Amino acid sequence: MRLLPVVILSGLLMAGCSSRPRDAGPAGEGPDKARAAAEPAFVELEGGKEVPLPGMAPTPAEADILDEETDSGAGEMTTPRVMDYTVTPGWFLVDTALVFPASVSPQKARQQVLQTARGTGLEQALPQKVSFTSLLSDIMDETAGAAFEKSTWSTFALSSVTGHLVDEKILSTDLQQLEGGAYRYRIVLEARVVPVKGERDPSLRLELEVNERLLKAGDELVIRARTSTDGYLYVFNFLSDNSVMLMFPSAAMPDNAVSAATWLEIPTWQERSRGLHYRVAADPGAPTTNETIYAVFTRQPIADLSGLINVPEGYVTFSAGDKSFTDFQRWLAEIPLGQRIEKAVQFHIVSEKE
Repeated sequence: MRLLPVVILSGLLMAGCSSRPRDAGPAGEGPDKARAAAEPAFVELEGGKEVPLPGMAPTPAEADILDEETDSGAGEMTTPRVMDYTVTPGWFLVDTALVFPASVSPQKARQQVLQTARGTGLEQALPQKVSFTSLLSDIMDETAGAAFEKSTWSTFALSSVTGHLVDEKILSTDLQQLEGGAYRYRIVLEARVVPVKGERDPSLRLELEVNERLLKAGDELVIRARTSTDGYLYVFNFLSDNSVMLMFPSAAMPDNAVSAATWLEIPTWQERSRGLHYRVAADPGAPTTNETIYAVFTRQPIADLSGLINVPEGYVTFSAGDKSFTDFQRWLAEIPLGQRIEKAVQFHIVSEKE
């Protein structure tokens, strides 16, 4: 994504042309071909409810949490469920291997295996998988041209009320060729997990929206948030490789104070009229790119943002690097549960060529 004056996401680019912001609504129409190719990986959007993709059904415990966290009417804030799980802190050894067809690049395979390994590391520290907010979906092309999806529960959502993966060491990677052009990609990882601090405050609530969930490359992204009390908002962009960049606050938009029950638009109409925009870009060579907006609302301002990578102004960034994920997790781990609430919204970017 990038931030223009202009800004672009994945890219996110920050850039400039002005128009009055639209209210959040259903996904735009987009090209029929692109929509048909991307449809299998989209989550259900009606009412803001996110549901598992075919073949990725949640456990009964996850289904209960999903119903409570996401099944709400338009404009209605939901109260988060208060969880109490014991996390075993420490370093955990994870050995993860997945098989991919020849049409999937080794870079994309590495992203998928690393994401899976991180989730496994968190699960080893937990008694069971207990929470998720959204799915991260990877759309890949087979040689025949048909689209298929590979989905996993997002590790940042899994850790939101349990523990945080604050450091990792990749001990080895290995790519083994198999028959028929397929290959196995393996990562051996050491993951350090720490428990969350405190307990959830049920009075803290957060709504998060984007103007469109299906965007074409070059389209503008507008984010809207509303909270149950006064406080401070921090908005992150999880790129397609699960690396993390801070979108808001920024040098261009430094004031992140929010008022209770009042919709905040990012960028605001005034900022957009001055030429400040977020415009999206698909990953190079990818027909569809999936990214996530992740918002953290806190009662008190968080002074130290020095360890976080900001969305750059004026050019596209497709990755913030592996370290940005653990840097974000360390930052979040320092904020007690009673002082924060999080919400995630996924969106999809269709390449200009589709």
